[in-house]
Amino acid sequence: MEMNYNISQLFAESFGLKVNQGYSPEIVSGKANDPKGIYEGISFTDDLQQSEKMSHLGTPVLFPITFSAGSYKKYDESGRIVSSNLSDFTLPYSCVIDFNRPKIISKTNMSNGYGTVKEIFGFDDWQIDIKGFFLPQPNHPQGLISPYDQENMMNSWDELACSIAVENKLFTNREIASITIEDFKVGSQRGRPNVRPFTIRATSNDPIELEISLL
Repeated sequence: MEMNYNISQLFAESFGLKVNQGYSPEIVSGKANDPKGIYEGISFTDDLQQSEKMSHLGTPVLFPITFSAGSYKKYDESGRIVSSNLSDFTLPYSCVIDFNRPKIISKTNMSNGYGTVKEIFGFDDWQIDIKGFFLPQPNHPQGLISPYDQENMMNSWDELACSIAVENKLFTNREIASITIEDFKVGSQRGRPNVRPFTIRATSNDPIELEISLL
């Protein structure tokens, strides 16, 4: 049975994100019915050398997100911290990322005046929202073709009790080397069993050096 997934429609239905004339890959042919689809607010590149990866539809992927392999910490069934070795995991190419970093500001009201006195103490952690879809992906870097295999792997990363090393140019530009997952939500699409919309809410996790002076 032929099933078409219109990415722009999926984003609108699942997240309220308007994407005009998006690619609609046909599962049978593996080709996009609109190879010149235009994403509102997203710039395009004519030079494929700028792309880091290519999707199975032949479209460039500029900023893939990969959780780096390593030895991580998690809780076992008895509540003890144990080590867990995980391999690289590349999130689906359908992901979009939002970044936000509030300033830490103390405000004092003016007496008999207007406005406030502001003291800036620094910056908060980066607030990171990743939205995307687990979809059939024949060329997944780790061979996770099925959306359910991708979801199960993401569950393994969500179970960690520590920060996660991440590889992505947008993260690197903001000097984010690791993140802490605070919330992982998976939804569903009625009549589309192979479409699993998901949202990851995370914060940046910068290493902090503590110096202790022994007198």
